[in-house]
Amino acid sequence: MLVALKKDGYLIFSARFSYLGDYWYVDQLEELEKLGRIKAVDQEAFFKYDNLMGGIGKFTKTPTKVFVYRKTEGDSIMIQHQLKKLSSMTASTDNSDMYA
Repeated sequence: MLVALKKDGYLIFSARFSYLGDYWYVDQLEELEKLGRIKAVDQEAFFKYDNLMGGIGKFTKTPTKVFVYRKTEGDSIMIQHQLKKLSSMTASTDNSDMYA
């Protein structure tokens, strides 16, 4: 998502509370902040499907958290640097001496 996001763009997503620990969301977000790639703007907890009377199949009252992050300039610079490295690489084959 970060590669597709413009500089100073907002990354907004939500996740169930059960997923936050199971899939290491919090750890990954903290790591991206330490690297200077994103900056936390806001977060809020809410219940998904809270207006349902009881549960309907898999749709039951579910604690969820929404996150808002801003992509920082540092990430744009990092991506540009990586792209320059990739564009300077050349492909070679095992039988390249065959064409010499």
